[in-house]
Amino acid sequence: MLYGKVQRVVRLCIGFVFAVFFLACAAGVIDASPANAATLSVATARTTYAIGDTIVARVYVDSTGQAVNAFQGSITLPAMVDFSSVSVQGSIVSFWVQQPSYAGTNNAVSFSGVVMNPGFVGDRGLLLTIYGRAKNVGSGSFAISNGSVLANDGNGTEILTSVANATVTVESSEITSSSSPGSPAAPSISSPSHPDQTKWYADATAVFTWPKDASVTAVRLVYDKNKSTLPAVSYDPPIWTKTIADSADGTWYFRVQEKTAAGWGAIGTYRVNIDTVAPHDFTIAVPNGTQTDNPRPVISFGTTDDLSGVDHYLVAVDGQTIGTIPAGAPGSVVTYTLPLQKPGQKTVTVTAVDAAGNTVNSVVQLTIVPIPPPVIDQYPLQSTVDDSVVIKGHATSGESIFLTLTQNGGAPVVESVSTTPDGTFAFLWPTPLSQGRYQLSAYAVDARGAQSNPTPPVSLVINQQAWMRIAMSSLMYGSLGAFILFFLIGITFVALLMVRRLRRLQKEVGIGKRKAEEELHQALIRLASHVHNHVEILEKTTSKRRLSEEESALLTELRDDMKTIEEKIKGTLETLDHQEKK
Repeated sequence: MLYGKVQRVVRLCIGFVFAVFFLACAAGVIDASPANAATLSVATARTTYAIGDTIVARVYVDSTGQAVNAFQGSITLPAMVDFSSVSVQGSIVSFWVQQPSYAGTNNAVSFSGVVMNPGFVGDRGLLLTIYGRAKNVGSGSFAISNGSVLANDGNGTEILTSVANATVTVESSEITSSSSPGSPAAPSISSPSHPDQTKWYADATAVFTWPKDASVTAVRLVYDKNKSTLPAVSYDPPIWTKTIADSADGTWYFRVQEKTAAGWGAIGTYRVNIDTVAPHDFTIAVPNGTQTDNPRPVISFGTTDDLSGVDHYLVAVDGQTIGTIPAGAPGSVVTYTLPLQKPGQKTVTVTAVDAAGNTVNSVVQLTIVPIPPPVIDQYPLQSTVDDSVVIKGHATSGESIFLTLTQNGGAPVVESVSTTPDGTFAFLWPTPLSQGRYQLSAYAVDARGAQSNPTPPVSLVINQQAWMRIAMSSLMYGSLGAFILFFLIGITFVALLMVRRLRRLQKEVGIGKRKAEEELHQALIRLASHVHNHVEILEKTTSKRRLSEEESALLTELRDDMKTIEEKIKGTLETLDHQEKK
């Protein structure tokens, strides 16, 4: 029984609360409309355009009090506007279920997208941008249909409560005005600051002039974004030039009407297009990564401009402009392949230039990775001017090898040679080399044009003496022992020449036998000294590495020769002493 009484009290309380709520709503104290509402809207920069003008229409979502995460709808273009392109740059959408696309059958752009957690809350969240061109006179709207905005509440609650379309008017390029019979014709207006009425300029100060006419007693002027506005500011006496500073961006119409004794004449109109704002910021994409061994990396980029539109892009590498690329349709992405690049870090700068000359830059750092360098296996350390210079080495199969030869810091001479299937190469230098010291290095290039870094330079010397070439070739291509053997042969040859000369001198000038033997004795001592030095070289070598069989045999032979030479010297001394006693 007590439980039943409690239930009746609870029902009465709940009924009372609802009654109070509805009474408050009826009295306007409480707003019973949904607190979480969203709006889809279309906005244009202005409402009046001339034939040929670009019309930029942006689609926004407004949401207050509730995060939203899904949007869809269709935007129908006015009949007097031709579709150009659609862009999603700067959009709040994270993922497009249906990428914004144009259907010519109904002259509409459809879209469907979502925003990842936590969704979007706020005013004027940009969804997409539509670019069109005014094609004929008329009025119409960028109209939203089939719109939907879902709340990020876990249930996908529909909270779209209203849409706002954008109405635009396209007017004729020429405005006619009635004038009194015999009144002045429309003055011919020109502008030294904005000389072409079809082009865009970044100069916000416009200067206008028109011809003087002695019969004109007054003029009326107007400067407005609406070309239909009639001149209202009078100048009496008349003026013939007008400077207007700090014009806002957009298309302006300067109109002049002259007055004579016959009355006010026809109106002259001059159009100026002013755009002082750079295109939107953008980034450079590198599909294959910023570090690559591809010597011709591919980049892509694109941006938009609200008024004059992007005209072209400039591409520069390390500050040097290498290409000018037309922008294409508004919002389109440009793909560009860089020309052949050498290894190393490259600073790539892309400059977007709008039709008024305003610019914005984007920069990316690329690293071109070198391929493996070649190896120079054989080259003449020293040679003669009349001898051939042969260079041998190896590298990755299929590459071309470029050999660089520089003499005493002069201009380098470059020759190329292809590798064999096994990766080796041999090159005979095509021209004789003059006497001097040279630096030789090499780098490899593969079929793609990718390069290696140059090898460390090596030195080679071109001499006049042939005997030095033979000695150094022995050192380069043979063993240490072979070089020493050659040197001993040379010393022996010199000693024999000295003996022969001494004997000739003895016969011709009567030099005594003792003096000749003393000279021979000194020659033997010098020969012994040289042999002893080379024995020491071989003995020192044994402390660094193990001698080859040939070198070991040569060392033994040299030691024996030393003993023989020492015995000869001893015998010569005894002979000289014996002769002295006689």
